[in-house]
Amino acid sequence: MAAVENPSGALTDTMVKDNGDGTYSVSYTPFEEGIHKLSVSFGGDDISGSPFKVSTFHFRQFSICNFF
Repeated sequence: MAAVENPSGALTDTMVKDNGDGTYSVSYTPFEEGIHKLSVSFGGDDISGSPFKVSTFHFRQFSICNFF
C-alpha cells in the first residue's frame, strides 16, 4: 500500500504496480508544490524509511519530483 499526503494535508491517489520480480513501483501525479509525504507499507508494516519526503515544484509546465 502507498499513500501520498500533500502539503495541504489532502491525500493524492497513487498507483502501485507489481513489477513481477519482487519489486513494486509507486506513481502519482502531484497537484501541489512543496513537500509531500509518501508512506509505503508491505504486509501491514511500514517499509524502512517510510514515510519518505518528496519535494515537488513546478518548472514551466512540468512537475518534477525529488526524493530526499
